[in-house]
Amino acid sequence: MWFDASELALLFENHDDLTDDAIARLPDAATDEKRRRCPHCRRHLRKVNIGDAEGVLIDACPDGHGVFFDRGEVADLARHIAAASDDLPRRVLVFLGATFRCDAAANETETP
Repeated sequence: MWFDASELALLFENHDDLTDDAIARLPDAATDEKRRRCPHCRRHLRKVNIGDAEGVLIDACPDGHGVFFDRGEVADLARHIAAASDDLPRRVLVFLGATFRCDAAANETETP
């Protein structure tokens, strides 16, 4: 799933570590995963870990056009944030649960 610049920050509002600038400052992750290309500029995306030490490996455009999540990674990030803090709005958890089949998140919240 591709998120254009700033879309991830809109979804996970109040999480300063998920802004475009914060992601751009992250070091490259050591991985053997195949590198994707940005759908906007066609440059190879950087592999970076977002979140705490365990993190979620994502692909980020070096020019800041956006980020790409492999299957299940958006749900992993939502679960990680929900477990680490209680400020992720219920509407976001419900949306993520329904959209990305993050059943644990959807089942633990009320429907808006």
